[in-house]
Amino acid sequence: QRIINYYTTATEGYRDWSAQLNMHFGCYEWGMNPLDLEAMLQRTNHRVYEALSLTGTDNHLLDMGCGLGATARY
Repeated sequence: QRIINYYTTATEGYRDWSAQLNMHFGCYEWGMNPLDLEAMLQRTNHRVYEALSLTGTDNHLLDMGCGLGATARY
């Protein structure tokens, strides 16, 4: 129950930072709007995905970062 309470409470705080519940810094790339935080957060997720170089459909990952698993959901 304590874990459920934590994530229920934390979700609203995370949502203050990111509508998609990302809790990391955004990755700016030339041409992006530097004021569009959500786009830069999603770009970070995409860069992580690219770096993993996943192949096939039978991949197993463990997201052990802080947050609510937004990068893993991406």
